[in-house]
Amino acid sequence: MPSRRRSLWSTTTSGTRLSGCCGRVSCWRPARRRRTTTPARSPRSSPAAGRGSDRRPNAAEEAVRVSGYELRRDGAVVRFVLRRPEVRNALTPEILRALERTAREVGEDRETRVLVVEAGPGEPFSSGFDFAALRELTGRESEVDDMLRATATALEETPVPVVVAISRYCYGAALELVLACDLRLAAAGSRFALPIAAIGRIYPVDGMLRLIRAVGASGAVRLQLAAEPIDVRRALAWGLVHDIAPVNQLGARVDELVGSLLRSSPNALAEIKRMMRALQVGMAEDLPRLRVVEDVYRSAVARLRASGDFDEGVAAFIDKRPPSWAV
Repeated sequence: MPSRRRSLWSTTTSGTRLSGCCGRVSCWRPARRRRTTTPARSPRSSPAAGRGSDRRPNAAEEAVRVSGYELRRDGAVVRFVLRRPEVRNALTPEILRALERTAREVGEDRETRVLVVEAGPGEPFSSGFDFAALRELTGRESEVDDMLRATATALEETPVPVVVAISRYCYGAALELVLACDLRLAAAGSRFALPIAAIGRIYPVDGMLRLIRAVGASGAVRLQLAAEPIDVRRALAWGLVHDIAPVNQLGARVDELVGSLLRSSPNALAEIKRMMRALQVGMAEDLPRLRVVEDVYRSAVARLRASGDFDEGVAAFIDKRPPSWAV
């Protein structure tokens, strides 16, 4: 197992910030004086460790807030919190890059044992990729695929267990990120959808493989062709999520799961993740066949681009009107 030597949090005389962060003043917290009378709590016994998103961060937490998301450290747990309630936590390139960077850095951080991905209190998990940002990338949609692929891969490859807490709904690109997380918990009443055909696009090959591994070929076809939400009970039956909690107990259920992970050997957890990924990739990736599928995907994307369906789908969604598809 590679040595995890570098700390995610860089300490200076003026404060502590996230390594690789933007360096803005808002990304710093004041340095604390050392206390000599009270011993530091261990990550396992810290009351802050593993608390859910249904509470406010306290003064003992290390918090970093930037546009669209918040990073918090609760002892040995790092939390990546989506904070764009005004647009239903729609994802942006900046958020995807930040989540990718966080996943890679916690894997190298000797202090971090668990990464939790969640939304802010009372907020939906995510409505998917921000359509305003998508419109700005017209003609460069492959960049979105590349960002999603890089972020999902980072979540899968980090040796730290990744827990995701899903509230209310999880659509589109957000679902791809959720499928890359190790343990998926959802609040009762949550809904899931992959309406990619409704905007004139198709799912990238690696995303399809991840979806098929989670829900099987039948479920993957249903989610992509029907483009209709499924409820959390069906998501549990299909394997899309691992557990359901009452809405007001989702945070507590996350706490329990995080506590269980903290009691386990971090080295064993990392090796289990590595073995599971190797088995899944080995079973799914017949490389000659995969190259053929990649060629089919690229040709399909080119045809959809030429038809104008993707541009029309995005424009119709933003304008809140029915799309007029090419025939």
